[in-house]
Amino acid sequence: MSQLDFLLALQESRSPLLTVVMGGATMLGSEYSFLAVIPVLYWLGNHRWGFRLLAVVMVNFWLNHMLKGVFGTERPFVAHPKEITPLLKWTAGGFAFPSGHAESAVVFWGFLAWHYRRGWLWLVSPAAIILICLSRLYLGLHWPVDIAGGAAIGLGLLVAALVLWHALDYYGARLGPGWGTLAALVGPLALAAAGGFAIQAMKIAGVLWGAGLGEVWRTERLVSREALTARQRSDSARRGPPGAPTRVAVERGERWKFALLGLVGLGVLYLLPKVLLPESEGVLMVRYALLGAWMTWVIPQWLFRHAAAREAATRPKEEDT
Repeated sequence: MSQLDFLLALQESRSPLLTVVMGGATMLGSEYSFLAVIPVLYWLGNHRWGFRLLAVVMVNFWLNHMLKGVFGTERPFVAHPKEITPLLKWTAGGFAFPSGHAESAVVFWGFLAWHYRRGWLWLVSPAAIILICLSRLYLGLHWPVDIAGGAAIGLGLLVAALVLWHALDYYGARLGPGWGTLAALVGPLALAAAGGFAIQAMKIAGVLWGAGLGEVWRTERLVSREALTARQRSDSARRGPPGAPTRVAVERGERWKFALLGLVGLGVLYLLPKVLLPESEGVLMVRYALLGAWMTWVIPQWLFRHAAAREAATRPKEEDT
């Protein structure tokens, strides 16, 4: 059976219910879904690993953009417009190989399964990857080889990133503020230049630029209350007014509240400049840099100041007891 025959067989099996399911799976694997979920994981969990997830997903987007330009493979509905009827055609931008949905699904869900090591994730992650990949074939937007290639590339990128992070953590290698700021500035610009300063490359560089600088400048004072010993909480309470403490206990409920606030802010920052500002490459980079900085700098600092004010307000009661 040829690739075209396989796609035609899937096309004949379409039904209204199955189309809704596959459409939902494709949206689950879109870059907008990942960019909505990753900030929440960053705000609710470990900041360092949340940033690493963002970085590897963004590099994956950039790599996929570059490879599509290199191979220039036509999509099925372009190569065979009379035979293939695409669905959700607007989700198919650019060339076909490799599949960005397949690549991103493997990177994102593979990272979650590896990092959190929860039994249910080892079941959900492969299922999500398979469903997202299958949806692209069902909708007539990719060839099977696009899916296989994208999944393989995504797996290779994820493994390379995990090996690199393990080595850095093992040897305790960390960039100071100076070198970290330089890397956050130069790295994304290098990716934009390698991508020919195209719109997609500028978006990716913008997110990494803002998020990278925010991550470098972000203080390391945000920790969960469960991670603090009683002595650490007492020390934190004695360090003075908001802004003075080097460590502040953050309640889980506070994280959730600011995560919801952060999502609303991301939506406003994404939509409002899009309406008011032109779609030039430079403006796009600044817009997406603001989104990255909102994730790694604005919300964490806002959360920190809120928690510091709470601890300062409760300090007299703790001293009286």
